[in-house]
Amino acid sequence: MKIAVIGARGQLGRDLVLACEVANVECVRLNRPEIDVYWRVEALQFALRDLSPDDVVVNTANDLWAAEAEVLDMPNVRERISKPVIGLADACLWRDLRLVQISSDYIFGREPGPHSANSHPMPICKYGHAKVQAEAFARKESYRHPMVVRLGCLYGPLKIGGTRLNFVERMARAARDGIQIDVVDDVFMSPTYTLSAAKAIVAALLDGSSHRIFHACSRNSASYFDVAKFVFNALNSKGEVRPKKCDEPWRPRNTAMKPSYRAAIWEDEVIEYLQRFGWLATDYAFAAGSANRLSNPAAN
Repeated sequence: MKIAVIGARGQLGRDLVLACEVANVECVRLNRPEIDVYWRVEALQFALRDLSPDDVVVNTANDLWAAEAEVLDMPNVRERISKPVIGLADACLWRDLRLVQISSDYIFGREPGPHSANSHPMPICKYGHAKVQAEAFARKESYRHPMVVRLGCLYGPLKIGGTRLNFVERMARAARDGIQIDVVDDVFMSPTYTLSAAKAIVAALLDGSSHRIFHACSRNSASYFDVAKFVFNALNSKGEVRPKKCDEPWRPRNTAMKPSYRAAIWEDEVIEYLQRFGWLATDYAFAAGSANRLSNPAAN
């Protein structure tokens, strides 16, 4: 089995490539100009021509952020997020390939988490509504064992050629600079380290998982303030993290999810990230339950 990663230069894509290498699985990197999910189905079929029926296509492509979606009209958002999945899913069907479509915790929001893979989607924002539609397109019964993977607040390696920083990286840089920063304490989510998520996805595919919906995230939840404070403490920053309330009415307040596998707590994964990218020494040890653990029990 080969795993083809669409968007292999991105945050998750880069770690999916790494996870394949660790698992000794052949990985096919598909980026522009080799493939573009906005192509017509015939062009997508041609781009996937070297794959065989035992292979898997993981679509990590995402050209629109949640905040950007809110300033667009809904048809435009669907055009950017939902519609491309139709052609890609049809191309995979034509070549008898399994499609794994990456989705988001923003499909939730109307009810507080944690949400299981069986929880009914109830989005409150345009991005979330479009993601629900994309999931439906990917999961048509006629397709070959499609799987939707929902991720929480994602952090991992910088996209190749990109400049946008993930939340943990932004907090680490703010901690290094010793600045004062205000972070929302009323928005809860499941922090998701890309390498852990990528390993879980690859393991599920190798195990022949029949999951139609798979949650890849940390075992416990946190507010953005919790994560920021934890990073500042871990780096012994002279800066300060101050709580504030979210002033974005469209943003869901609790999208926490239950992982579909035995996941680690977010504190351990944030430490692993900080060690991997040189923010902490590799011998730094975090003890769960210590005074540094800042996740909100009410949100877990």
